[in-house]
Amino acid sequence: MAQLPETRYAKGPGGDIAYQVVGDGPMDLVVVPGWFSHVDLLWNHPGWASFIGDFASFSRVILYDKLGTGLSDPVDAVPTLESRVDDLRAVMDAADSQRAALFGLSEGGPIGMLFAATYPKRVQALILYGTYACGTGEDDGSPGRAKWLKLMNAIRPTLDHWGGGHTVDWAAPSLQPSAPYRTGMGALERAGMSPKMARLTFEAVLTQVDVRDILGNDEITREEISRFQGREVKHTGDGFLAAFDGPTRAVRCATTLTERMPELGIDIRTGLHAGECEVRGEDIGGIAVHIGARIAALARGREVLVSSTVKDLVNGSGITFEDRGTHVLKGIPAQWQLYAPAGEHDPAGGIFGRN
Repeated sequence: MAQLPETRYAKGPGGDIAYQVVGDGPMDLVVVPGWFSHVDLLWNHPGWASFIGDFASFSRVILYDKLGTGLSDPVDAVPTLESRVDDLRAVMDAADSQRAALFGLSEGGPIGMLFAATYPKRVQALILYGTYACGTGEDDGSPGRAKWLKLMNAIRPTLDHWGGGHTVDWAAPSLQPSAPYRTGMGALERAGMSPKMARLTFEAVLTQVDVRDILGNDEITREEISRFQGREVKHTGDGFLAAFDGPTRAVRCATTLTERMPELGIDIRTGLHAGECEVRGEDIGGIAVHIGARIAALARGREVLVSSTVKDLVNGSGITFEDRGTHVLKGIPAQWQLYAPAGEHDPAGGIFGRN
C-alpha cells in the first residue's frame, strides 16, 4: 500500500470500533478478525499488505478491530459471541455495506457463522479459514479435535509471555529463527491486546464458543418454513421468528421440525400464538410476538406449545391437542391455557399419533 488507509470509528452497542475501507471493487468483503489485530500496525507486515491488496483488487475490503483489541475501545470483560455479531453489524452499517462476503479468520469464523445465520440477507458469501465451530477442550476422539487440542496447548505458553513475540512459535513456525520478525510480532501483541485481555479471550474461546447447532439446523428450518408457506422474519441467534398466513400451517411446520431435528442431535422447543403484529419493515413486533416468545420459553425439548387462540383457530383441521395446563407468562397479564399438538385425524377416521 502506498499509504496507510484512513481509520474510522463505528458506534457499536459496547463502544467505538476501529475500521478501515480499502479498494473500490463491485462487491464488499469484510475480514472478520481472529484472536487479536491492529488495523494500523498490520500494514507493516508485507504478507498482510499483499494479502489484503489481493482482496482489494476485486472488492471493497472492510477491516476492523474487535472491541478490546487494537484501536477499538477497551472492555472490562470479553464480549459474548452475540455481542461480537452486533459489532460486526455496526461496522457494516458505518461502512454503508448492506450486503457483503465475510472472511472469518480464526476466532472470526464463529462470529461470521453466527452473523450469517442471524442476518442471512446481509451475507453474500461466507469464507472460513483456520477456524472452528466449537472451542471446548473436550476430546471426542476425532482427528480434528486432536489437532485443535494440540494447537490450544501450543498457544498457552504465549499467554505467560505476552508481548514477547511467542505467537510466532505456533502461527508462523518457519519464521522462528528471525529475531526481527519475533520483535515485530511482540510489538503487535502488545498493541493488539493487553496480557489480561489475551488470557480472558483465550479462556472465552474454550468456554463460550459453540455454534455447531446453527450449522445444519438453519437449512432444515428454512426448508420447512418455506414448505409450509411461512416467512422467515429473522434469526435470533439461537432460534427463528417466523410468520404464517394461517395457524394450521404454523402448527404443522413446528411439529415437523420437532420430528426432524433429532437427526442432528438437536431438541428444539417452539411456541405459537395468533394475533395482530406490528410491521416494522421486514421485522414484526407487538404483544402477539411477545406472547409467542414467552410460550416457547415454557416448552420442553422436542415440545410444541400453542395458546388457546391457536387451538381454537385450527378447529376442523384434524389436529388434536393435549392440555398442558394454565401458566403465567412473564410480562403478560392474566393466566394462559396452553396445549401441545398430539396428532392428526386420518380422513378415514383413524388418528396419527406423535411421540
